[in-house]
Amino acid sequence: MQHSYLDKYSNLNSPIHRADPRLKILIALFFVLSILLTSSGNLLEFAFYGVIIASLVIVSRVPPLFILKRSLMIIPFIVLISLFLLFDRTGLSAEYSGGFLFRGIVIKSYLAILVLTLLSSTTPFPSILQGLQRLKISKVFILLLSFMYRYIYILVDEAMRLTRGKRSREFGAGKWRQIKSTAPLIGILFIRTYERGEMVYSAMCSRGFDGTIRTLNTIRLRMAETMVGLALITIIVLVKLITNSHAL
Repeated sequence: MQHSYLDKYSNLNSPIHRADPRLKILIALFFVLSILLTSSGNLLEFAFYGVIIASLVIVSRVPPLFILKRSLMIIPFIVLISLFLLFDRTGLSAEYSGGFLFRGIVIKSYLAILVLTLLSSTTPFPSILQGLQRLKISKVFILLLSFMYRYIYILVDEAMRLTRGKRSREFGAGKWRQIKSTAPLIGILFIRTYERGEMVYSAMCSRGFDGTIRTLNTIRLRMAETMVGLALITIIVLVKLITNSHAL
């Protein structure tokens, strides 16, 4: 089966691609935190953040359409989760009305997703894991991310094979029969997932895996990258200060 991977363009040659993954992770987290701490009504600050993200996408040379398509995949889930806010009538003012909060959550979530999508599109996933490891993040969390990314596509392949076999056996069957056969399909997928996990664990233990993420490339932080990173953080802080003072 063919899949479109999240880090499809992570091996391009651009200043962002060449930067230390630790620096990119820290800047991305700071950027996301700044977005989340923005008032829902401060549209000017959101607009500036959008300009910064668009500029980074241009510098990274990643196709903007790829970033747009990947980020839009998450939006329906965010909208469904936040939809109940539109029916909230407990707010005492327009600032805290349901529609106002709904708009703020959607904008913040989308901008944060754009930042994280850009991070994954400019950094190979093993480098992200190694960067998290160097930042002393919990080993259990890193291993969960590693297994999730490495084997989610294998499980998708397995689900697609089972679905294709199910459809071939149910050709011409009614809708109710097709719905009834979905539950056994989920059970079989669970069993095969468990078996695949046991096989992978045994294979990794036999090869001496100890939970340490190793890559062929050695990451090191350069002074020029540090200065550019500090400049970007300064721009984000200035945007927040200027837009907040303008709102006052």
